Amino acid sequence: MGEVRELVERTLDRMLEYADVMQRINCYARELHKHLYAKLFKPCAEKPWARDEVKVPMEKKVEVPSFLRPVLGDAFEAALLTVNGRGLFVEGKKHLSIYFNEDVTLYHVLWLALIVDDWSEVVGRVRDGDVRRCVEAVAAAAEAARLALEGEPAAQPPPSCGVWRFSERFRELILDAVETLLEEERMERAPHETVAGRFISWWEIPLFYGDYLHTLYGFSITLRVEREVEVPEWLAELVSSSYRIAPPFTVEAVRADETGVSVYVRSRVGRGEEKAQLQPIYRGSTSVGDLLLAAYFTEEEDWRRLTAERRKLLDTLGETYCKVRAAASMYKLLA
Repeated sequence: MGEVRELVERTLDRMLEYADVMQRINCYARELHKHLYAKLFKPCAEKPWARDEVKVPMEKKVEVPSFLRPVLGDAFEAALLTVNGRGLFVEGKKHLSIYFNEDVTLYHVLWLALIVDDWSEVVGRVRDGDVRRCVEAVAAAAEAARLALEGEPAAQPPPSCGVWRFSERFRELILDAVETLLEEERMERAPHETVAGRFISWWEIPLFYGDYLHTLYGFSITLRVEREVEVPEWLAELVSSSYRIAPPFTVEAVRADETGVSVYVRSRVGRGEEKAQLQPIYRGSTSVGDLLLAAYFTEEEDWRRLTAERRKLLDTLGETYCKVRAAASMYKLLA
């Protein structure tokens, strides 16, 4: 039992390191969301948009800077900028149309800063004076954002997104729960038939909160592995009853996304194969049973690689936050 506890302890520590980075990434995503979707201004109080359309062909592939990709996504092929009775918007060749007619947000301003190189051409085509002033207001915000994006980030990361740790007492409580579950197994009693077993089975252990992670682009990571895994007989029986697969087990891949971490396992049964998706972290949480699965079906190197990739994203988001905040501040200074 001591060997199992040590194995679970090492796995738990790797998972907590991963969770710490994920918690900070979620904090950055929350702060970025506040800045990006806050309403900057209304370009036209009375909506005096022109009835006649003004069309400016773009034919431009917009390359998004690496530090903005987590919040804007990949490249965008702009085809046409239009000012008409509905407002101002940019049509893309394949997807994404940027459109607004009342409230301007920083999200749209950043896109326009990347898309439109010459606002004088756009403004010059608008004949109606009131509409021209609306377009000029949008253009000024976009130009301010462009200056901020091209400058050096001076803002500091949000202080609320610091290191996040489990208490040592909580960590020990989790490991004690693992031993309690193993004791039930050793005594050949079904865990769900005892008070301790039922508590452990129902106990959801939160590792990180991911309520804003879905706002980020390119979040998934897949590690392609191909390794056979040997597990104790009691754990093989648990996996067989829960996932309908039996040994021998082969781990094909480990995948991390905004909700958690999954392990894809292949099982050879007779002449055929069965596959299952184990989820040691689901919706930012784990359980004692999930920890046992993670201890045997993942390796420390898996968690190191996943955590290293998340740290890269965290560094990128630090630059993203500074530039986005600078863009918002620059607009306020020029407005």
